[in-house]
Amino acid sequence: MAARRPGRRQREAFLAALAEGLSFSGAARAAGAGRAALKSLRDHDPGFAVAWDDAVEAGVDALEDAVLRRAKDGIERPVFYQGVQVGVQRVYSDSLAVLLLKSRRPERYGDRGDVAGGAGLRHEDILDLLD
Repeated sequence: MAARRPGRRQREAFLAALAEGLSFSGAARAAGAGRAALKSLRDHDPGFAVAWDDAVEAGVDALEDAVLRRAKDGIERPVFYQGVQVGVQRVYSDSLAVLLLKSRRPERYGDRGDVAGGAGLRHEDILDLLD
């Protein structure tokens, strides 16, 4: 049995979900479309294939922006004492900062393969770039 071809609304919903950063499977689920049908459509419709690629790029950009905000601005986490929230603490993600730096400047922050050099990251460099 052949996969049912996604309708216009399903295609638009799929592309919008990809542009938000969802995975292929997540975007297909969000659109209510089958994975096989979407793959077949991509294979047979060059315009849809281009739109798919553009949506994936937009989604990666959105995720990169979110990672940057989380690394630079942090997120607030509730602080509890004896089961009662007594405040919030701003928490930053050093690991996300490292990943972002490695991807944007691999020549400077990428793995160098030697134990002594590590990733080539210095605390001061990370703080300077996040400012």
